Amino acid sequence: MLALNVNRPDPENRTFAHADPLAWTQANRPKIVRALYTLLIAGALNRPKQQEGKTRFKTWWSLVGWPMEYAAGLIGTTVNCTELMRAGEVEDEEASAVSAALTIMLERWGDCVFTSMDVVKAMTPGMQMEDAATARADAIADALGELVGKRLDRPTARSIGKLLSKRLVGRPAWIGDGQTVATLKKSTGHNANTYRIHVSASGQNPVANSSPNTLSFADAWQKHSPHSPHSPPPDPGDFPAAGPWRR
Repeated sequence: MLALNVNRPDPENRTFAHADPLAWTQANRPKIVRALYTLLIAGALNRPKQQEGKTRFKTWWSLVGWPMEYAAGLIGTTVNCTELMRAGEVEDEEASAVSAALTIMLERWGDCVFTSMDVVKAMTPGMQMEDAATARADAIADALGELVGKRLDRPTARSIGKLLSKRLVGRPAWIGDGQTVATLKKSTGHNANTYRIHVSASGQNPVANSSPNTLSFADAWQKHSPHSPHSPPPDPGDFPAAGPWRR
């Protein structure tokens, strides 16, 4: 995470150590590449046995993220790619809206099953509702409205059901202190679909609890370094179409 802090209104005109960064990089390319490969090789040689990939970009973390974390540790600096990505997601408005909606719904229903009609009732204040219930109804309406970018004035069981299925079901989100993951799961019923919020610790593998409506973070290919003799031959489809893997 880099912040540009300057004390003048025209930062483009300040003095730079390298006036032409592209030319400087080209001129120093061997030195830069040598340093980068030193870090990557050091990480590969010191990789713990049975290491499991972190972050949702497991191939990248295995090849780049972990060596950077290892190298930073050698100079007494802590670098945690998972925390860095999580911090970036906090700025993601949609991710924040999902987290807020799941948090409020979890406070209302806990681990109990509920329907889209229950959600409609919870977000529709009645004449005799207490202030706390009214505030909770407004909070649910605001959180769900933020997901679609507008206020939900006349919610129905059908419209809320579509919103939950499209925006929330199977989408894990950090809640609370950022150490807990909540996922909304859906069960199809004869009369109405039912929903339940599944909560797990950040270190818990959700594969055992996965269903067609949940996301799986498993990646068996990452049990070994891609260049380990224990790794299976890489499939061309495992690599992105562009980037350092293209030749």
